[in-house]
Amino acid sequence: MTIYNLYLDARYKDAQLKVRVTTGRRGERKVALIPTGIFIDPKDWDDRRKRDKRNNANNTRIFALCGEIDKYLNKCKDEGRKPDIQALKRLISGEDDGTSFMPYFIKFRDTKSARTWEIYDNTRKKLEAFGADGMTFEDFNAKTLKRFDEWLMKSSPSPNSRAVHFRNIRAVFNAAITDEVTECYPFRKFKITYEPTRKRSVSVDMMRHIIFDDCQFPRERDIFVLIFLLWGINMVDLSRLTTSSIVDGRLEYRRAKTGKLYSVKIEPEAMAIIEKYHKEGSDKLITFLGNYHDYRNYNFRIDERLKKMYGGGISAYWARHTFATLLAELNTPIDTISLALGHSYGSKVTQVYINPDLRKADEAVRKLVDYVYGKSTVVLSGAN
Repeated sequence: MTIYNLYLDARYKDAQLKVRVTTGRRGERKVALIPTGIFIDPKDWDDRRKRDKRNNANNTRIFALCGEIDKYLNKCKDEGRKPDIQALKRLISGEDDGTSFMPYFIKFRDTKSARTWEIYDNTRKKLEAFGADGMTFEDFNAKTLKRFDEWLMKSSPSPNSRAVHFRNIRAVFNAAITDEVTECYPFRKFKITYEPTRKRSVSVDMMRHIIFDDCQFPRERDIFVLIFLLWGINMVDLSRLTTSSIVDGRLEYRRAKTGKLYSVKIEPEAMAIIEKYHKEGSDKLITFLGNYHDYRNYNFRIDERLKKMYGGGISAYWARHTFATLLAELNTPIDTISLALGHSYGSKVTQVYINPDLRKADEAVRKLVDYVYGKSTVVLSGAN
């Protein structure tokens, strides 16, 4: 239950009218004193009638404020949700400072890296087309999210495509709660739905065929294999690697997606490909990637040529999935696979070479490379 009353705080020289808001059940009640910005001389305050005896302009503001509070509380009651203290603070103080939903969403988007920024900006465009401008966090309840989902279905029938937008919105809510901008969290009642994605990896036999194939586009084939050998490195990270990224036989770099430090042991098979496509005097590890202003231009080309050679919708990203899938089929512990993929790497720079988990990843990858290149008699679990 939420109740409020007006209270003149006369503890200071300038007595300010405040709203005392009480929320929660008996024994669990919380009280907040919210300033209104209305200053009244204590001798002019009629506490019984809640009015200024001398200043009608103040009374007009008080009457309008109470009307807005009542309107908000009644709306919450009608919608079956608890009033949000942060929303009341903004309503009563008259401040917004970018804490309504869309301004906060944009502020959150602007903290992201370039590629992630684009993903969030796509969600922003969808939200604005849906009519989210002017909505508060409280407006984004489970019913609103359901309406947004139904609206998205018209242009995005795939549940997984729509799930991207809802994951972005959920991330914004989580950040806003941490920043104490809102107490609302509609995802307790609204569940993000997914459907199983189609296979995006190739079998060990197909991987061997790709590696040793006398193919039409050997450069694109080699980059696919290099991604596999470098622990499923993302194309954006591969395109940014320089000669200084190699430190004591490892690639040391920060992932573009997360900003986290990452360390990959360079196996001889990977070094052979790197040396093939590195020109002396170039600071780029893979020299020809420096010819592309945007890595996605080459990403489009490699995907196009891979599909032409091997069909089946294969793309550069399949190398990452194949790396993870074949590691799993070799009974590699899931924690080691996660570490190799960069999902959970928390070592400090000074610890990177003595991290036992990283050594486990090195050993697992070497075992995988030996098997794929036919240097081992390991049998994959579940293999035909």
